[in-house]
Amino acid sequence: MNDIFKTESIIFQKKAVLSEQYLPDSLIARDGQIREIAELIEPSLHRGVPNNGLIMGQKGTGKTSVAKFVIKQFNEIAPKDEIDTVCIFVNCGIANTVSRVILEIVHQVSPELQVPKTGLSMNEYYNILWDALNEKQTSIIVVLDDLEMLKNLDILMSLSQAGGKMHIANDVHIGIIGISNDVFFTEKLSPGLIQSVNYKEVIFPPYNEEELAEILNSRSSIAFREEVIDEYVIPTCILLSQKDGYAYKAIKLLEKAGNIAERKNEDFVSDKHVFLANDELKSESGIETLKKLPIHQKLVLLSVVRLAKVSDEKITTGQVVAEYQDLCSKLDLNPLGRTSVSKMISEFDMQDIISASHRSRGRYGKTRLINVKWDRDRIKEALYYDYKLKDL
Repeated sequence: MNDIFKTESIIFQKKAVLSEQYLPDSLIARDGQIREIAELIEPSLHRGVPNNGLIMGQKGTGKTSVAKFVIKQFNEIAPKDEIDTVCIFVNCGIANTVSRVILEIVHQVSPELQVPKTGLSMNEYYNILWDALNEKQTSIIVVLDDLEMLKNLDILMSLSQAGGKMHIANDVHIGIIGISNDVFFTEKLSPGLIQSVNYKEVIFPPYNEEELAEILNSRSSIAFREEVIDEYVIPTCILLSQKDGYAYKAIKLLEKAGNIAERKNEDFVSDKHVFLANDELKSESGIETLKKLPIHQKLVLLSVVRLAKVSDEKITTGQVVAEYQDLCSKLDLNPLGRTSVSKMISEFDMQDIISASHRSRGRYGKTRLINVKWDRDRIKEALYYDYKLKDL
């Protein structure tokens, strides 16, 4: 029987550096954000109270990598200085309920504790957490990645008020840092929660062409064997991802282009492979991306799809806003304003899901003419994956 595994790649030498999990020793074009996040938790190194923060930006702008980079350095420094504070990273895409978040924190603070995953009241879970922190005399900084995926945000208020309500000792502190891909996330927070958490915003803008080139060149020099990358590969990866400014997409294209070349038993990677990788990426990620949208973005896109389905003509922003408000009413949700809806439409336009061109109406200003570019049934299938939308 022939060997089914290739023990040596003619394309890659260290493919792992192109994965989402890879954390470089240095980060490109994010010095300002690194400093801002470090300043949130720096008081803990002086036995002070850490600041709360909310990190926001589109997916692929380096938010999680920067947060993990800062956490790693803090967790290396703190024990050396005998600082009883630990940074805890929680992926809310996985731990998406309050009890799961608490279990993750308790596990990292007191791994010896055997806490049941179900069967306890929420107060019992919180009491286990408070007892663990007090017994260990440990302060924590909880970093909640994909915060918009958390089903109940009440935990933010509970954690931020733990000291004031005397659940934890005076010398035990809790800091909260949220990370969200939803640039409209703050509009969904109640005034009471905003006042209680009192967070500082850290914004991650898209990368420009030079920054993307530096990131890709840095990764490719480690990931690939020498002289297997055509000179047009990285510029093409940038061209296909620069519209968004997402390093994530550019790196994924680079990896997939290498995979395709390897699959075809070719000994070099060209721009042809990058274009094939882009087609593959669109096919794979389209549905999954829509499934993970925040609820209001899902409702705006569903409004566009429903209106486009019954009209041969292009639809306007005003029509979308009216349909979106109607859907919010059916779900008993407070709708966002017209400006927010318009921003979401622009975002879907940038992602090439819809076309939303501007047209002048003379003295009445401008309006958008919108139509759907993706297959409507596939979009609806992805949106209706959310059980809350199935009856709409």
